[in-house]
Amino acid sequence: MAQILVQKINLLLFPFFLLLGAAAAQSTGSIQGRVVDETGAGVARSEVLLVHLMQGFERRAVTNEEGRFLFSNLPIQSYELVVAHPGFSTFQDTIAVQSNVPIRLEVRLTVAALAETVDVRAFSGERLLETGETGTRNELSLQRIEQLPIQVGSRGVEALLVSFPGFAKNANGAIHPRGAHNQMTYVIDGMPISDQLTGSFATALDASIIETLELYTGNIPPEYGSKVSGVASITTRSGLGSGAPFRGSVELGGASFDTLSSVSGISGGGDRFGYFISTSLLKSNRFLDQVSLDNLHNGGNSQRIFNRFDFRLSDRQQLRANLMAGRSSFQVANLRSQHAAGQDQRRLLKDFSASIGWLYMLNDRTTVDTTVSYRTAVAFLHPSLYDTPVWAA
Repeated sequence: MAQILVQKINLLLFPFFLLLGAAAAQSTGSIQGRVVDETGAGVARSEVLLVHLMQGFERRAVTNEEGRFLFSNLPIQSYELVVAHPGFSTFQDTIAVQSNVPIRLEVRLTVAALAETVDVRAFSGERLLETGETGTRNELSLQRIEQLPIQVGSRGVEALLVSFPGFAKNANGAIHPRGAHNQMTYVIDGMPISDQLTGSFATALDASIIETLELYTGNIPPEYGSKVSGVASITTRSGLGSGAPFRGSVELGGASFDTLSSVSGISGGGDRFGYFISTSLLKSNRFLDQVSLDNLHNGGNSQRIFNRFDFRLSDRQQLRANLMAGRSSFQVANLRSQHAAGQDQRRLLKDFSASIGWLYMLNDRTTVDTTVSYRTAVAFLHPSLYDTPVWAA
């Protein structure tokens, strides 16, 4: 019955993705491995470590009873793979993830000599240098992001980008890459967004959803197109392969101007299904940059929710669904003269995005990888009776 259902899903999905014409493909890969001993038997409960030092990327896994492990949602680059188990020699190798074609590995462990000495030291990282790249690219992983002193809530991505060389921020958090205005593209799991994702124009992204961030600011790859000054390619977090049915976190924050924020996330999953859900809330009486020293009429709030669901329909195909929505409601800051006149302008921003990514492996070297996305964003300016010097809506 399950096989018939998968076949029906294949028949439905294949023409759907071909006819809709679509967008950028996913820029992630996966590693499927099995740890065996010298006789070919699986080695259960082996510790597997995958790292990329320059990006600060690190993933850990423990093999199951058959000795199998899985790393999914991996950015395209080279990694150091380390496998260890008591009584066996430690295995270490460099694995290059160069496409979305899953890499299948068989790691064979040998019995350690009785007099063997294990020298634990940091990797040199020499083999992790991407010598073939000609553009300007910077990378950040979840582990590095968690260590940065960024703003709480929905302003986190803005603070991340400003920390990179060549970026400047002006009023209300607007980002200017390399001196350009409104020339920034965000690509979220293959879905391109060319809006200004800043406080006064849209409800910005929350940094807690990011697994890895790749920022291009020079010689940008042609597949991105559109905005040419900066491209932020974001791979979001996933619960696929986490091995935990449920895990979660809640972060609360407070600051001056009655600022309150919260960021919460839950995730979980196994080898066939994974989910990640994040919500962020922000309320402040200094929502935007003030235009008067008195910070007049400047309160606001924002909410954002992000959902990602991953399905491994079979060993050859995967399905990913993303849902994202945001809302901001805030007052337009007043000058002293406007405040004295009773001006009460307000803005309301709403956006919704949905994307479906489908990856089908035709053979060991060829895949069909498609992302179809939909996005809508609206903005309202609500005027008041005593607007000065002009009335606008």
